[in-house]
Amino acid sequence: MLSGLSKIAALPQLKLAWWHARGPQGLVRTALARLELIADTFLGAATPVQLALPHIFAAMPAMQAQISRRTLANLTHLRSACRGSAVSVLDVDAGWLALLRLPDVHDLGDAAWSHRSLERCGVLVQPGHLYELPGVHLAVSLLTPEPVLAAGLDRLLDHLAEVLTCGP
Repeated sequence: MLSGLSKIAALPQLKLAWWHARGPQGLVRTALARLELIADTFLGAATPVQLALPHIFAAMPAMQAQISRRTLANLTHLRSACRGSAVSVLDVDAGWLALLRLPDVHDLGDAAWSHRSLERCGVLVQPGHLYELPGVHLAVSLLTPEPVLAAGLDRLLDHLAEVLTCGP
């Protein structure tokens, strides 16, 4: 199992991570030896990050609560806005992104849709094939500030409705 400050404290720029290995003793011992070599060679922990850890850990609950509120609000808005449209939101249990399923029309794959969403709507999304999803899917960040996500989603849904009505 891997974890680190990038996920639990929303601090991807502060490089500090840890692991916990379990399983058959021989395999664990071998894996830990290899992981230790990798960590010592490539993943040194900076002293300032280590010294800041008590403050980072103290601030984590408030940051995690803020992230939870924002991601839940955005997911709720996505589901509501997409209800009754040609876009569906895939079920999600946790995480910082939502996956949208778009209709497969006019031979526009998810790469074309992600390009169009940026070019024509000013909305940055990732194509679903990056997540090995078949069909036409877009990945949307739930960390986006709520008003920005709502405005971008409105533009994206308006563009999709236009494409469905008038063609590409």
